[in-house]
Amino acid sequence: MVSSLPLTGFIVVIWVIRWLWNWLPSLLVAIRSKVPDSDVTHMAPYPCEPIKARAKFSLTMGLRRLNQPNWLTVDKNYVDEHWIRDRLLRENRQQVLQCLPESQAACEEMLEEVIGFLCDHFPGMFERKRRGSSLVICNKETCESFAFGPSNNKMEPLEIAARLAMEDLSILMPNEDGEYYLFMARLTPLSPMERSNYFVQTTCPNEDLFSVLFCPNGLSVDNFNQSPRDIIIRRERQTFRRLPRTDAVVFSVKTTLTALDELPPQELANLATEISHWPDDMARYKGRDIWGTAVLEFCEQRAGPQPEDT
Repeated sequence: MVSSLPLTGFIVVIWVIRWLWNWLPSLLVAIRSKVPDSDVTHMAPYPCEPIKARAKFSLTMGLRRLNQPNWLTVDKNYVDEHWIRDRLLRENRQQVLQCLPESQAACEEMLEEVIGFLCDHFPGMFERKRRGSSLVICNKETCESFAFGPSNNKMEPLEIAARLAMEDLSILMPNEDGEYYLFMARLTPLSPMERSNYFVQTTCPNEDLFSVLFCPNGLSVDNFNQSPRDIIIRRERQTFRRLPRTDAVVFSVKTTLTALDELPPQELANLATEISHWPDDMARYKGRDIWGTAVLEFCEQRAGPQPEDT
């Protein structure tokens, strides 16, 4: 027997699919927030914004209001990435940590914000204590503790924050004329923002996590063998928060790595659409000349050929 779906039913089905696609990250955040604090290191990473198949490229910031309860995140990758960060701070310190003298007050305020947030949102993992005249932040997962506040003169506040959070952290200060770059002048302590970005990264076979995450020479390897299993979608969740006391801006970046062959078919199709429509300058910046053929062929195999522009 042959049956057909009425047009109205078909439209409803399409609407539901689109609704689920747009709202899935929010639904996952709601589920994620209910995981017991003691289980945070078994928690899936904060959901990335899906790739959206923008066929018309426009150079915009793509800002949206920050999901403030998830400003900083902790997930199952915390411990592995923490020890990579520890190694970077020991072996590549000049490349990953620099603090100008005029940023000291802002760095101290940022550390206060980071400690307060982590202790409030993950009390099973982070705890503030007083030891004599010093305030100490304890990381129960790594068994580390750091003195902070006016009595601390052993470690830069920015380094302590970097050793606690999963996010990369930067302080943005106004220039000599009191001006900020981009949109920073319009950012207030009550209106934090976030945006998403992604890059396509090529790796060597069996490359370790340290070298995948730390790429001072760029995201494309010279001897890339065009294998899809050596291609990673490197996504960034970027947040911007103005500090109320010093007026500096905290810029955080959370990096999430997804192997190309782990993307669902819809995102593969969307990825093929986007990278095919990048203008030449953006394509060069993103490295499409290195990995473009391999990525597009893989996307077509998994998701089917993309429709031609009309």
